[in-house]
Amino acid sequence: MGHFALVRRLDPEVWIWQTTTAERHIGIVRLPWRLGAFVLTAVAAIALTIATIGLYGIVSYTVAQRTYEVGIRMSLGAGSRSRRLDACSARGPRPAATALRAE
Repeated sequence: MGHFALVRRLDPEVWIWQTTTAERHIGIVRLPWRLGAFVLTAVAAIALTIATIGLYGIVSYTVAQRTYEVGIRMSLGAGSRSRRLDACSARGPRPAATALRAE
């Protein structure tokens, strides 16, 4: 016996438009929240990807600038453990840190 027939037998005056389960009704009510969470996650993933690409660009640009300077210092006799090379490598992350601080 279907839902409509059962309700009609109990009370013929009751109007029935549609029958759904509580699980389906709750799913329909939660749909905007789930959609919002999905969109927010997608936007966050895209933002993280763009930030990673930007950080990579900053670091690679800095390394490209410093490569020439390191070559000159080594040709003038600076060793691999020299304070000059340490100072040069310590200045490398500064632009990346500045960019992260600006966010």
